Amino acid sequence: MGGMTMQIGQISEWTATFVESVVILSVVSAIAGQKRQGGTHTALTVLSAIALTALTSLLNAFSAFSFLTPVVAAAFVILILARMLTDGTILLRSLACVFAYFVVLTVDYIILTIFGLALGVSDSAFSIIMTPGKLRTFFLIVDKSADVVLLLLFGRYLPKLGELKRNYRLALLGICVLSYVTVQYLFSTIINTSVEQIHTINLISWLYILFFFVVVVISFALLTKSEQEKQTQNLLAATNQLLAENYQQLHTRQQEYAKSLHDFKHHLAAINGLEARGKHAEVLSYIDSLLSTAYQEVALCHSGSDIIDAIINHKASEASMLGIAFIFSADFHTPTNIDPVDICGALTNQIDNAIEACRQMASTAIPEIRVKIYQRENFAIFRVENTVNSDPFKNNAALHSTKPDTTSPHGLGLRNIEDIAEKYNGTLRNEYKEGHFLSVLMLCFDQLDT
Repeated sequence: MGGMTMQIGQISEWTATFVESVVILSVVSAIAGQKRQGGTHTALTVLSAIALTALTSLLNAFSAFSFLTPVVAAAFVILILARMLTDGTILLRSLACVFAYFVVLTVDYIILTIFGLALGVSDSAFSIIMTPGKLRTFFLIVDKSADVVLLLLFGRYLPKLGELKRNYRLALLGICVLSYVTVQYLFSTIINTSVEQIHTINLISWLYILFFFVVVVISFALLTKSEQEKQTQNLLAATNQLLAENYQQLHTRQQEYAKSLHDFKHHLAAINGLEARGKHAEVLSYIDSLLSTAYQEVALCHSGSDIIDAIINHKASEASMLGIAFIFSADFHTPTNIDPVDICGALTNQIDNAIEACRQMASTAIPEIRVKIYQRENFAIFRVENTVNSDPFKNNAALHSTKPDTTSPHGLGLRNIEDIAEKYNGTLRNEYKEGHFLSVLMLCFDQLDT
């Protein structure tokens, strides 16, 4: 009977180690990026988990809870297994692996503490770890189940850690390594030297849990900052692209003007020749032909701001192709401290929202957008008005996006405008009146010396 109990206990240990290995490798793959997809990746993960289980069990057989075990296991994952499973760099693989072990160890401590409180042995809860038996087997089932549940709940967010900039990766890796190594060393040392120091172990566990939540907060802060920097870079790229397109548009228009002037000279010569020969009827017919083939010139914006000109010209062209009337006036001749990137982010979102509303109008209605940009005292005012089918506030008070594509960040537009307004101590006013939606952004600026 005792032998069977021992066998069951050993099987539970191997199973728990295998489940933990799968969780760790899954976290590493999510953060560092899978090299393969589908069944191939799954099969390779299972085989890698078996290898990691064998290594961990072998190390524990020599010295249970040794400080050496997680270090060697982590090195094995980073240098061999993660290299087969992921495309990430060694820095990214290291961050992913250490973070995975960090989370797993924290879950161990949290579940163990809960066990201790439930059994009324909070000060000696760590004795569960060292005592094979039914209680430890139950603990392992609950503990590893918690690991799996956490992976299923938060696994989709893990790739975000892989998007961190290199210096943020190093900072987070350093924090995780320092905390993990310190706690693991203290814990293994106390376990192997003095089982009586349970109070010390309990204190370490609580401190570790507290530190874990600090790391989580830091991680989210780094992710937020990284996302903001990425958004700024995207806006900057969009700004530069708009400027480049605008200059190209101006160049093309200049070439068209030069060609038109050249053709105009030929037309005048032809008319003059016909008139000299007294062919008045032919002159009139020629002029009528020219008038019938003339095209309506699209006005270009000359506001005094390169970025505003680029945005207006680009959006006017876009609206024209969609059959939307686009009327604008812009005067921005006073140099200001407003970042062109912020102007691009705010104004493009305002006009994009207007274009989207016009596209949703009934085919019988005439869509129209009116843009007015001007300066008054130390305020820059961006006024965008557009026709709409109905009151957008009626069923969407917060003005969330109604676009069907939920995979794209459509809902960020309004928030971005509000953030820019706050940055420059300004205001954003949105209102609806008689089939028209009005968005007015006011930014307070400092005048630059010219």
